[in-house]
Amino acid sequence: HLIVVLRFLAGLTKLAPQKGSSFTSKARAFFKKSPIQYVKSLQRDALGFIDTMHWLFEAQEKQLLSQILGRNIQDRNLSSQFLSPFDCYALGYLLANSQCKWKLNLKSCSITEKGMSMLASNGGGSFQGVTVLNLDRNNIANQGGIALSMALKGSAVLSELRLGLCGIGSEGITKLTETLK
Repeated sequence: HLIVVLRFLAGLTKLAPQKGSSFTSKARAFFKKSPIQYVKSLQRDALGFIDTMHWLFEAQEKQLLSQILGRNIQDRNLSSQFLSPFDCYALGYLLANSQCKWKLNLKSCSITEKGMSMLASNGGGSFQGVTVLNLDRNNIANQGGIALSMALKGSAVLSELRLGLCGIGSEGITKLTETLK
């Protein structure tokens, strides 16, 4: 039901009144502030953030993304939340298109090789704002490690990367080492 509400709110933001319209100031305030504040309030827990992440991905509105996430540090603990490859793709969209700095705890999120590839698939350098990334206890394997290395390429802000028990082989480790030098 939450997804239906979020899609409804996405529609409201696209129908927001333009300058010079005949909507009352009260209606204008609802369209501009209420949906944004409501969506911000949903992010208090991990599941709410995951739902919001999908909604922002579906809306494909960078201005809305900026209004919801702002420019602050996003400290997200999604530890032990199951993240499907599509969840990873939606999160990758946020990482690539937001102007935030990110601290992400994705420990034990069941991220697979395919999920890691989806997370990193928004082009090289999609993790430019990630300062801390914990991927411990995910099965991202070699190809996931290679995809991660491409996403981290040119990152100047990454200060901590955790990859314990991820199944990354020598090829993935080599690519990551080359990227992080």
